[in-house]
This record gives sequence, C-alpha cells and structure tokens, in this order.
Amino acid sequence: MIVDVLQRSGAPVGSQLLGTGGVIREFGEQQSVAVYLDGTTLPDEVYANLDFDDVVTRLTEAAGADSYHGYWPGPEETGLFFFGRDAEATFAALEAVLRQMPIGQNARVVIRATRESMQNRTVRIPRY
Repeated sequence: MIVDVLQRSGAPVGSQLLGTGGVIREFGEQQSVAVYLDGTTLPDEVYANLDFDDVVTRLTEAAGADSYHGYWPGPEETGLFFFGRDAEATFAALEAVLRQMPIGQNARVVIRATRESMQNRTVRIPRY
C-alpha cells in the first residue's frame, strides 16, 4: 500500500522502500529533469527583469501539468525540478522555452531517466 501511494504521487525512478535489513523494494516510474539557472554570470539586466513565477509557469506549461516539483536556491544556481514519464521528451519541451528566455542562457540541465548516475546526461543551454 505504501509503494502504491508513493507511485501514484509521482515517485521518481529508483525510489526505494527501506527496512532494517536494507532495500525491501525499488519502485518509481517518473523520470526527472533538473534545470539549474545561472545565478551569477548573466548580464545584470537579466536578473533585474526576472519574474521567477513567470519562469516557473512557462516551464511547467511546456513540461506538462503537475510536472514541476519545486526549486532549490543555491549560491550560484537555482535548481528547478520537473518529473514525467519520459525525461528526454520533458527536456525537449523545456529546452525550447529555455532558449527563448534570457534567464535560460547558460542553464545547466541534468536529464535523469534512471537511478544510475552514469546514465544521466547534462546539457548546457548556450548564451546568446
């Protein structure tokens, strides 16, 4: 029942139910795409004109309803986290929007289709 509830709540691929003896069961179907926005090296006007809520709205619309699962404000980057059935398809939708927004320049995007970190792919959105 626990796994079923977590699965319906959007658990990412490679989630684990742990017990005292270790992993009881691995589960999860959602793949992730993490978008790390450059918070330090873009022109000052990019940050001055930034509407963070609009950025989140536009990216969420591109990635699909209920895809956005929060953000992390770091010292040099801000991470936005999206989940869906197909990380590559989610990335393709996000990439198109990131390339149109000034804050999308130099964004680091981590595409994670599996739990194995060696299979992750990182893409850097170019500056213009």
